[in-house]
This record gives sequence, structure tokens and C-alpha cells, in this order.
Amino acid sequence: MKVLIVDDNPQFLKLFELYAEDYPQFAFFYRESGEEGLKILDSEKGRDISLIVTDIRMPTLSGIDLSRIVKEKYPKIPIMLITGLELSYFSEEDLMFSTKLLSKDIGCEGILKEIKVFFDG
Repeated sequence: MKVLIVDDNPQFLKLFELYAEDYPQFAFFYRESGEEGLKILDSEKGRDISLIVTDIRMPTLSGIDLSRIVKEKYPKIPIMLITGLELSYFSEEDLMFSTKLLSKDIGCEGILKEIKVFFDG
């Protein structure tokens, strides 16, 4: 299964990539902006993306805005939003296009476990 990870923090992406080595059943694609995430979805590599995990706070195109665009263009792709902010900061309207909201406080390993649970049902 292909999972697209979008986060503007390159250190987070590198750390996530290290933890992701323990999950060989997934093919991860990493992008540092919402715009880059959309480009991969429109490309050959982006075909059959099974899940998007995106940070909420990113410059120019937030994860919330990205999820709105994805739901319009690719309505079947589920989206998990991740954030370092307090979860209560977000309204139901902010989250209406996502499948799940996760705190970065659970760490890369926790996020990976949530991805596994999502696919395992």
C-alpha cells in the first residue's frame, strides 16, 4: 500500500523514514509541502495512493486546505491530519475532510501504528 506523508519539517520526515523501515508492507512517499503532495498525486508515482498523512500547519497550503483539495479531486483517498498543536484548537469544520486527527506527541512510531491499524481494520 502506498502512503503519502506531507510535512514541511524535513527533520520530521527523516525521522519518520527511519521508523518506517520497520513497516516494509507500506511504500512511503515523502513531500515537504502541500503543493508537492498534490504534484505526486497527479503523477504516475501517485497512482494508487492508499492514504495521505499530512501536517496541518504548513506555509502556503495547509494540511486542512490540502485535504479539501484532495477530497474534491480524489474523493476516495483517506486523509490523516497530524499536528503538534493542541487537538482542541481545531473545529469540526476544519476536520470534516479528514479520516482522523493525530497529535505528533505520539511520535513517529505512534503515527505508524495508527497507519497500520487503519489498514488492518
